[in-house]
Amino acid sequence: LFGFGSFLRNQPLIPKISLGLAAIPITGVAFNTLRTPLDWRIFLSLALIMPAYHLIQWLKVGRKPEIKLGIPSWQTLMVLAVFIFALAIYCWGPFQYPWLENDDPWSHAASIKYVAIEKNLHVPSGQFQYLNPYPPGYAIVLGVLHQITPSIYWTMKFFNGLIISLGFLFFYAFADELTQNKSKAALATLFLVLIPCYLTHFIWAHSLVVVLFFPAFYFLLKAFKEKKYILPAAICCTSIMLTQPTQAIKFVIMAVLIIVCFIPFKIKWKHIGTTVLISSILSLLWWGPIILKAATRTSQIALRAGTQITGYVGETSEVTKSLFSPSGGSATQAYSWQHYFFIIRPNLINNPVGLGFMFCLLLLLGTIYAIVNFIKKRGRERAYLLTTLFWLLFTFVGMNTMTFNLPIGLFAFRFWMLFAIPVSILCAEGVISLQEFLKFKWNRILFVSLIILAVIRVNLPFKWEFNTLKWPYGVHWASDEDINGYVWMRKNFPVDTKVFAFTDNILVLGHDMRSDFWKQEYQERFENAFHQPLDELYQHLIKMNYKFLVINPRDIWKYGREDVNEKLKNLYQDPRFDLIFNNEAVKIFKIISSQQ
Repeated sequence: LFGFGSFLRNQPLIPKISLGLAAIPITGVAFNTLRTPLDWRIFLSLALIMPAYHLIQWLKVGRKPEIKLGIPSWQTLMVLAVFIFALAIYCWGPFQYPWLENDDPWSHAASIKYVAIEKNLHVPSGQFQYLNPYPPGYAIVLGVLHQITPSIYWTMKFFNGLIISLGFLFFYAFADELTQNKSKAALATLFLVLIPCYLTHFIWAHSLVVVLFFPAFYFLLKAFKEKKYILPAAICCTSIMLTQPTQAIKFVIMAVLIIVCFIPFKIKWKHIGTTVLISSILSLLWWGPIILKAATRTSQIALRAGTQITGYVGETSEVTKSLFSPSGGSATQAYSWQHYFFIIRPNLINNPVGLGFMFCLLLLLGTIYAIVNFIKKRGRERAYLLTTLFWLLFTFVGMNTMTFNLPIGLFAFRFWMLFAIPVSILCAEGVISLQEFLKFKWNRILFVSLIILAVIRVNLPFKWEFNTLKWPYGVHWASDEDINGYVWMRKNFPVDTKVFAFTDNILVLGHDMRSDFWKQEYQERFENAFHQPLDELYQHLIKMNYKFLVINPRDIWKYGREDVNEKLKNLYQDPRFDLIFNNEAVKIFKIISSQQ
């Protein structure tokens, strides 16, 4: 990440790292357009170019890198503590249960595995739920990482959490640039990690796209005045467009709001126009063909179950029309004041709702001070306050499309994670503004410390417990016995062992096994695999190097109990299939090769 961001000189480390992360999705799409493999060695070689150049320049002039060590400020210490806490709940929390949670991660595992193995994005539309027409940014980042980390289960859990944790560092850099006040930025960062409705360790593309908001806003603010930040801003904006579609729309609105609020400070419109032009052109590398195919009704999108083999597939253009329903989204509902004031238990694992009474009080205080300060003060601070207030209004209205019976919406429940951004900034504004009324330094320190302790006392237990609890395994699974059979498989078979399932091969992938169901040979050989004669099925399995076959409840759902029992009877009687695991839900057979 540092290597990709190091072309931007004379910048702190955190913005460079954030730019490096943003550069990976657009680099992957560019590689794919140029028919260059999405191979980790190519990414690494490209990232090392600028560091190698700087090293050569240093050696030529005999200059040694300067390392300055000093006493860190309290703001630095606070942000570092936030980052360490985030690593604990976002990188350690997911490993408190031996499966991928809920539904989305299983489908993401399929697209990530495809990128890791095939090293391209050339997959027919509708084949994967989260790849074509769905933008590929998340699959690129984790797919390239999976090439150097054997377990996709570990890769998804750890690196998804690491990306979210890095986001707090990125947020601090952005908040510092927005407020021009390190104390407010550090306090806002602490509040963001403790707000219940911000990101959990749920594995989905939103983990990456929301994190990319912060470097995009940071470099956009810089580009208002300085030309050299146009390209970094364009890269960040493009990567958002290439990572998640609905949050990208919300980002555009928030970016427009920040531009409008800063108009009085003579921003250079040429810089903004150039940023928009570059990011639009780069985004079309992916979205151009998608839009063209959708317009000609030749693009399909896979929904819910995840693949064309087992899931529902619809026309992209028709599905797109339903995105803007005010009731759209699996958890969208009408909200009341209790949803904000109380921390609801149990909550949603993908996007919790609520602030807690401490944040509600601080938000009220911060909003009042923001309005008062906006009226009283002059200069750049007015733009920052107006931006934050507009963001608060936009995200609040966006999450309440059903509450207010609005005619249009955009997955309202997912606005909660964006709502946390202006809330954390305004809460910090309120605390810092109020402590300025105190005369003595130690009184101010005591006041801020008491506020922090109160927020920690109310919100930290929920944040910790919720992200380290045992989360459910989702609607794909019939029972504990069902999921435990696959967990046994992951714990007892080597990584990437080829395991064949008649239904839902994405579940095999999510447990570190391998099944290349996207390959043409697979689809030809196993088009009607369940009804193939056992001799024919065995030959196909041997030809494609499958080592195990699994029977699971999804086979019963699809083919009926009577046919599955008949299939099991034939497998039991055939010496080429050896039953090695058996519980009430799952039967795993070892495929005995004639060469063994």
